[in-house]
Amino acid sequence: MALGRVSELSVGENGKGLLISALDMEFKIEKSTTLADNTGEYTIYNAKENTRKNVLKKGNNIIHSLGYEDEAVANVFVGNIITSYSEKVRADWITKIKASTVQSKDAALEVVTVSLSYAPGTPVSRPMQAIASAAGLIVNGITNISSLKMPNGWTYAGTFKGALRYIKSILDTNDIGMYIDNNEVVIFNNGTASRFKVVLLSYTGGLQSVRDITKAEEKKKRIEFTSIIIPQIRINGIVSIVNTPDNNGSYIVDKLTMTGDNFGGEFKMVGEATA
Repeated sequence: MALGRVSELSVGENGKGLLISALDMEFKIEKSTTLADNTGEYTIYNAKENTRKNVLKKGNNIIHSLGYEDEAVANVFVGNIITSYSEKVRADWITKIKASTVQSKDAALEVVTVSLSYAPGTPVSRPMQAIASAAGLIVNGITNISSLKMPNGWTYAGTFKGALRYIKSILDTNDIGMYIDNNEVVIFNNGTASRFKVVLLSYTGGLQSVRDITKAEEKKKRIEFTSIIIPQIRINGIVSIVNTPDNNGSYIVDKLTMTGDNFGGEFKMVGEATA
């Protein structure tokens, strides 16, 4: 029935977080199946001075859980604060933070470096695992690149992101996609969903609207759907639209935007998906 919304934000360092759920908080979470940093933006009202200065600060990790008291609650955003500032507006203290969708051993990914050297013919999966391990991430879908080799070898010393971009350049030429979400590097064959649970969407089960957004040059049908926040829906997962006049079918989710607040405002998800 999706009764009693739950929105819990845990913020802290070294794996220890302060649970922020009683404060008035607005959020906007954006995700996609690209390697660009997926982000979370939060506006928090009237946090205590110690919380503003020592908890809601750049470099701290966040975990945001969403759902409903009578249904599932799940972590929909695991990240690291990249900007934070507070200001007093009339009688209210307002803190705004922006976070990247990954943590890295309690530090932002831009400070993570790697040093790698591989001979020609080395499976691409080896440097991929090493790069992910350096950042404390796990790899989902590593079997999708088990047959890929590095024809010329590779020696590299530099940032985590630079190394990941190089691996992505190899995957792009083999029609393989990659993105980062919630402490996972997800590798998938383009046009194929990752092995997440299929979520049914209907007008009696949370769906609010759905429309065809297919462009003339696109070969596959694309839709935009709006629903209540359903934490089981994942980027590169499948939604099955049922009981609609024109848009029934299974679609792979390409983009998700979740917006809401803790005190009676919207609690909405907008997604784009491809048949």
